[in-house]
Amino acid sequence: PDLILLDVMMPDGDGGEVAAQIADDPEIGDTTVMFLTAAIKGSEVGSQGAACIGGRFYIAKPVQIDDLVQYIDDRLACSA
Repeated sequence: PDLILLDVMMPDGDGGEVAAQIADDPEIGDTTVMFLTAAIKGSEVGSQGAACIGGRFYIAKPVQIDDLVQYIDDRLACSA
């Protein structure tokens, strides 16, 4: 995949742990990972609704689909 969207809080795990497993996988380790989560507030990611925190890209829920598509497009453009 070009990009994987993960939530931070999942029923049987943690998005950070899944992201670490992805990073360790030789086949998909270079895949861009973005977190789409309610675990952070819009105020934590600023007026843009998204931010890079600790080397990870976070999008605060709720998010409008047009904004989500734009975040994905921007992120993929940066990693190309």
